[in-house]
Amino acid sequence: MMEGTENSGDLQLHVRWSEHEAVKPYARPLGVTVSYQGTPVTGMIALNGRELVYFHAFQEALLALGGVLLPTRLLGNGETCQHAWLDAVGAACPVIRDIAVTPHSRFDHEEGRQFIFRLSFPGHAEEIEVSHTQLLEYQELQCIVAHRTGMLLRREEVEHAPSLGETRLAWEKYCSSVLEPPDPDEAMTEHWPWGKKGGDFTAL
Repeated sequence: MMEGTENSGDLQLHVRWSEHEAVKPYARPLGVTVSYQGTPVTGMIALNGRELVYFHAFQEALLALGGVLLPTRLLGNGETCQHAWLDAVGAACPVIRDIAVTPHSRFDHEEGRQFIFRLSFPGHAEEIEVSHTQLLEYQELQCIVAHRTGMLLRREEVEHAPSLGETRLAWEKYCSSVLEPPDPDEAMTEHWPWGKKGGDFTAL
């Protein structure tokens, strides 16, 4: 179990993480308490990774479980509110800025053979596995990492990109730089496996 405390002006955030609960995707392995201007806003509430990472999702959970809302004026407005929230969360739990990604293929009876991706975090013992779609969505991956490890993934060049398209490009560029190639036995073949029927489109 890991825990930390953030104290920034009027906001105090305390986060605890349960490794035992983290293996359950439906569970809420993160325990959070919030104080504002030294006064408790809520007791310990249990959150999942999405509810910790997304400020709006946190507000929804806080309203549902505690009957209150966190004053937003100390976090700013619009996009700056989410950035300020991540700063607060990042001060309350370990922050990771680098990952290592290793692909491994598995056979699925509906999808056939597909790759899953093992993520490790330099300097930390934790490892998790994610799908290709989860790996390519930065914010979704932030939520998964928080849920499964109790740590917050942050890449400044991604979070401060000026548009959604540039955000995705920045994250894909980083992923391509840390993605290890598959083992030779799992790599794509250079030959079409279904014989010569259907024509050779490379001749067009």
